[in-house]
Amino acid sequence: MRIKRVYAWILAFIMIMGLVPAVPEKMGTVEAASDGYHVRIWGIDTEKMTITSGSDNQTVEKGSPMASVTIQANSNYYFPEDYEISNQYGISVTRNEPAGTTTSITISGTPTNDVELSVQSDLLKEKSSQNSPSWVMGGELCLTGTTEDMVYADANTIPLVWKKCTYGTTTTTAGDKYVKLAGTWNKKESAYITRTVTAAKEEEEPVPTETYSVRIINPDNSHMLIDAAHDDAYQPEVSGAMEDVYYVADTGYEFPANYYVKSESGVRVERVDSRTIKVTGTPTDDVTITLKAASVITLTYHTVTVTNGSGSGKYVSGDIVTIKANTKSGMNFSRWNIKKGAVTLGDSHSTTTTFIMRNSNVEIEAYYTEATASSTGTSTSISTNTNTGTTTNTSTNTSTTQTTAISQTTYSNNSDLLDISAKVSWSGGKWKLTWSKVSGAAGYDVFAGQGKKSLKTNTVTSNLSGNGTTTTKIKTIKGKKVNKKKTYEFQIKAYRIVNRSKEYIGASRILYVAGSKNKTYTNIKKLSPVKKSITVNSGSTAKIGTYVKKEKSSKKLVTGRNGKKLQYVSSNKAVATVSSTGTVTGVSSGSCTIYVIAWNGKKTSVKVTVQ
Repeated sequence: MRIKRVYAWILAFIMIMGLVPAVPEKMGTVEAASDGYHVRIWGIDTEKMTITSGSDNQTVEKGSPMASVTIQANSNYYFPEDYEISNQYGISVTRNEPAGTTTSITISGTPTNDVELSVQSDLLKEKSSQNSPSWVMGGELCLTGTTEDMVYADANTIPLVWKKCTYGTTTTTAGDKYVKLAGTWNKKESAYITRTVTAAKEEEEPVPTETYSVRIINPDNSHMLIDAAHDDAYQPEVSGAMEDVYYVADTGYEFPANYYVKSESGVRVERVDSRTIKVTGTPTDDVTITLKAASVITLTYHTVTVTNGSGSGKYVSGDIVTIKANTKSGMNFSRWNIKKGAVTLGDSHSTTTTFIMRNSNVEIEAYYTEATASSTGTSTSISTNTNTGTTTNTSTNTSTTQTTAISQTTYSNNSDLLDISAKVSWSGGKWKLTWSKVSGAAGYDVFAGQGKKSLKTNTVTSNLSGNGTTTTKIKTIKGKKVNKKKTYEFQIKAYRIVNRSKEYIGASRILYVAGSKNKTYTNIKKLSPVKKSITVNSGSTAKIGTYVKKEKSSKKLVTGRNGKKLQYVSSNKAVATVSSTGTVTGVSSGSCTIYVIAWNGKKTSVKVTVQ
C-alpha cells in the first residue's frame, strides 16, 4: 500500500513539472456532462435555412427532453419529400407540413447519449421560377384573366399591400395595379406586371353583349408552330366569333385524318390539311383549349451528289440544301450544272448557292474555266475616297493604269449573302455569331451594342483578319460583360485591304437578340412557311405567310427598328422582289428563293416561280 501511494505522488509530481505531456483534447467530439448529455446540430447553411426557435448547442439533463429546434427553409428553398435524417439516441427529425410541401423541420426528443446531428443543407431544393402573368388585362374597375394563385397591389401605395386575386375577374379600384403570381412551397413568386384599371363610365349604356376569354394551350414538344400573322393564343374579351388561330406541324410531323380535340363552349379545332389545324368558333363561356401533339411521319430521304464541291448527303423533300464549289488552282469557277433532278438553284453562277430538295435524287457538278495569267511586273493596289465612300481597284504596270471600282451590284450581292447567313445565339456565357464567307474578303468587322439604336459605326467589337474566319464569340462589349437580361444588336461587315486601309465590300442586316432572362422579350426558335412554293405572274403580287415558334411563348418577340417581326430577302431580284412585309412581286419569268429571316438569324424559305 505504501509503495502504491509513493508511486502516485511521483506521477503527480512529474505531470506538474511538465515532464509528461498532457493528453490533447479530441477535436470534433462532444463530451458528456456529468449530469446530462450534449446535443449539437451541424450544417446550418444560412443561405438556405434559418433556426427560428431553440438552440443548435444544448446540454440536456439526463431523462429530460431537449428544447425543440425548428429550422425554416429560406424563401427560395424547401425541404423535398425525400428529405430524411435518421433518428439518433432518442432524437428525431420531423417535417412540419405534408410530404412534398415542407418548408420547415423540427428536431426534438429525449437524448439517451451525446448527439451530433447534421441537417444536410445540400439536400434542400431551390424553388422554380414563374413567368409573369402577361395575359392579365386591366378593365373597368377590375382585372381580367386573374387566378387564385395571383396577388395584386396598388402601384401608388407605399408600402405595397398585396391582396389575393379571384378566378377570372378581380374587382378593384381605378388606377395602376401591380399583378404577379404568388410564391408557393416549390415556386418563387414571379416578376410583377403593371396594368391600368379604368374608372366606371356612368354616361355609357351597359354593353348588352357578353364577352368571353379564349385561351389556347400549345403543350411542350407538340411539334407544331403558331401563325406569325395571327398569334393571339389568348383572346381575353371575345364578343361574337373569335379570331381564327392557325398552327402548322413541324417538318417530319403531321395532323392525321383522325386528329381530334374536344370542342369546348362553342370553340372547336378543325383539321385544314395534313400540316395545318385551325382553332375557331363563337365562345359561349370562358374556355381553354389544350391542343394535342402532331404525329410523327415516316420521312423519305433522297441523295444529293455534288461533284467538285461540298453539300453531298441525304435530304428530305422541302429541305434547303447549300452547295459550295471547291477552289482549284489555276481555275476560275464558271457555273453549276444540274445533271440529274428537277431542282432550281438560287444562283447557278455563285460559288455558294442553295436549292429546295424535291422527291428525287440530285446530281450537280461545278464547272471551271482556266484562269488568265497576270503579266510580269503588274502590281495591284486599292484606294478609298473617304469623302465620297467610293473605292477603286487600280492594276498598274510600266505603261498602263486601270481603275476598277467595287460595283453596287457586287456590294449588294455580298450584303444579301451576309443577310441570309448571319445568325446569333447564346453559347457558353457569350454571344456567338456565324455567317458565310464573302468572296474577296480579307476579313470581317463585327459591331455590337446593347439595346436598339446603340450601334456606332466607329466602334468595332471584334476584328477578324483572314477570309476563312466566319465565326466569333463576344463576351464583353465596351469592357462590360454581356447580360442575359438585356437585348443586343450586332452587324457584320466584310472588307478588303486598300492601300493598307479597309474598304467594306458588304454588310449584313442588323441582328437583334434578347437574352434568355429578359423579362419582356424573347426570340424566334423556329420558322416554317404556310406554303413552301408559290406562283405569280410578272407584275402580279402574292403574300408570304409564316408560322413561328417562340423560345418563350409568354413573352413578346424582339422586333427590328421598323417594328417588324421578320425580314425578307430575294435570291434573285431580277425574277422577283419582296417587300418588308412579305409581299412578293413578279418581275420576269424564272424562279428564285425568298428567304424569311428572324432577327436572330433563324430562317426558312419559299420557292417563287414567275410566269
